[in-house]
Amino acid sequence: MPSVESALRESEERYRLLFEATPLPMFVFDAQTLRYLAVNDAALQKYGYSREELLAMTVLDIRPPEDVPRLKEILASIEPENINKGCWRHLKKDGTTFEVEITTHAVELDGRPARLVVASDITERRRVEEQLRQSQKMEATGLLAGGVAHDFNNLLGVVLGSGELARRAARSGHPVEPYLAEIDAAARRAADLTRKLLAFSRKQVLEVRTLDVGEMVDDFLMLLRRVIGEDVDLVVKRSPEALIVSADASQLEQVLLNLCTNARQSMPGGGRITLETRLARFDAADVQREPWAAVGDWAEVRIVDTGEGMDEATRARVFEPFFTTKQDGTGLGLALVHGIVHQHHGLVHLESRPSGGTTVHVYLPIAVEAVDAVRDAAPSNGVPICGGRETLLVAEDEPPLRGLLALTLSELGYHVITASDGEEAARTFAERRGRISLAILDVVMPLLGGVQAYERMRALDPALKVIFITGYAPQHAQVSRILENGGHALLHKPFALNDLGHKVRETLDGRP
Repeated sequence: MPSVESALRESEERYRLLFEATPLPMFVFDAQTLRYLAVNDAALQKYGYSREELLAMTVLDIRPPEDVPRLKEILASIEPENINKGCWRHLKKDGTTFEVEITTHAVELDGRPARLVVASDITERRRVEEQLRQSQKMEATGLLAGGVAHDFNNLLGVVLGSGELARRAARSGHPVEPYLAEIDAAARRAADLTRKLLAFSRKQVLEVRTLDVGEMVDDFLMLLRRVIGEDVDLVVKRSPEALIVSADASQLEQVLLNLCTNARQSMPGGGRITLETRLARFDAADVQREPWAAVGDWAEVRIVDTGEGMDEATRARVFEPFFTTKQDGTGLGLALVHGIVHQHHGLVHLESRPSGGTTVHVYLPIAVEAVDAVRDAAPSNGVPICGGRETLLVAEDEPPLRGLLALTLSELGYHVITASDGEEAARTFAERRGRISLAILDVVMPLLGGVQAYERMRALDPALKVIFITGYAPQHAQVSRILENGGHALLHKPFALNDLGHKVRETLDGRP
């Protein structure tokens, strides 16, 4: 039978082995003097000190000076038998700070009261948590922006439509003509603002086609050079290989324009902007190192400027809507970039430091197969509108806008039936089966949305033609799939009444 001394030695040996073999940093410190009495190898490796150096230090020495008063208060209030947990900042020998979660237990060492500390580095966890919080905040703001844009676009549709009818009624040279022109111009500027909000909220219906990123950049260079001015050197480095993506070209041009404009504004005294395209490949190791990345092949567009740069606090907020460092800025430029890129299932990453310039990386997934969607026709101002005698069903939940649409189409000779929501539209279509040639459906309506109403109608008449109208499309993927089948069209609110007339005739006649 082992002696008490032998059992004690075995127990101590097991404790020592466990203490040294634990992969987490562990310390034992004197409860009164706060001096370290024992440290394990993991602590030496993590903090960068030798064992002798740590054993000559106290727990206060590895804390940032500003954290020491709070630590002293907590140590003085801890009951000896209690287990204490908390998150703190620790200092390494090289002066770098990292976040730790510590757990302390009361122990006795060499007859003295002491505390055993287990430290776990939570820096990475904190970073991931912050990314999640930022993502949730951006998503919530996007939902709000999309909802506001929906209501706003309905109102703007009424303003623009009513203004258009007023201009038709007013004779040339009428005193109100200049005022009507100002109303129209202001409403169109407001419509542009809502488009930006929708791009940020990622609720636009994309007009997708297959394109080469390099060719798209080349086609846009002339406008970019005009935007950035002569005092900024624009350097373009194009990938030798084709970078084929499925994207909305106008949206990607908006991304380039916003990023280059931002870069230009950061260099009031002139400088250089480098615009580079290349193929980027991320594997699992890359994603482990850079959590914002994703495995796959990407077409990268990199914009590098030699401007003022930004500090970490600013950099962390640049993609938030309405956050701006410019006196006359709207704060929608980079938020718009963020929304467009993510709606294209892409990635965007920004690097910057004060006085060190800024680099923005935009990654778009390489296209596996071509995706061609029906595109809106070019603006039809000035082109004579051809009407018709067909029966049209107009479903729109905003009464003034519904009335404007019905009036405009009736003046073109069409017989118009209206519905205030998707349920009424589907019911009306069923009652008048075979007599309705075209349905004009708002995508977002109470009771039943435009997409769901269309599905019910199509079950009764597979040949039905439809024009979706939208100022905010939470079902944008469903709408895009319907448009790909052909025979259908899309109008973004607010739109000109002339454009509506042209689109109706084109859709009825089967013209793109």
